[in-house]
Amino acid sequence: MDIELRLKEFRLNPRTPKFVELANDLLEAGRARDAVEVCSAGLQVFSDHFDGYVSLARALRHDGQLREAQAALLRALRLEPDHGAALKLLGQVLLA
Repeated sequence: MDIELRLKEFRLNPRTPKFVELANDLLEAGRARDAVEVCSAGLQVFSDHFDGYVSLARALRHDGQLREAQAALLRALRLEPDHGAALKLLGQVLLA
């Protein structure tokens, strides 16, 4: 399905845990701000979605919002404290 159509559908109904997949596809397409929007909306519904916070952090990092990315990663790590990829990403954000 076309990314624009998926984004439009998501904006009409953000109550889907597939928001992470859409956000990752948007980020891959170079659309970090759209990815931030999708993650933020998805996390309002799924507030304990670990992958949602990690995807949000990636999008924020790509958008140059390093403090916000750090906060998203800290929230993710509260949910899964020993997650290696999240810890590595936090290190990259802190060193940027």
